[in-house]
Amino acid sequence: MALPAIPALSALLGALITALLGAAKKYLPTLVGKVLLAFGITIATSEIVLPSLIAFVQSHMSGMPRLVFAYVGALGIDKVVTMILSALAANKVGSLALKIK
Repeated sequence: MALPAIPALSALLGALITALLGAAKKYLPTLVGKVLLAFGITIATSEIVLPSLIAFVQSHMSGMPRLVFAYVGALGIDKVVTMILSALAANKVGSLALKIK
């Protein structure tokens, strides 16, 4: 008795696969593009922008007393500043990349 239901099930399965392939063709290129853009922003920020920002901050912190500089390093404030600068730089580079597009 279950044999007549197989053509309906195969038609339903075929429609589902067709819908999934259509959605993949529609949304996958933009998803891949966004992932590649995120990788590009990350590489550009970490290799080009961030070293310049860190050098700028270090040049302005060179006038601090050694004791204050030691406390900044011991408390991990240097890592916090690097994280904040990295996030700000990634945000600015990302907004520039989206404006160019």
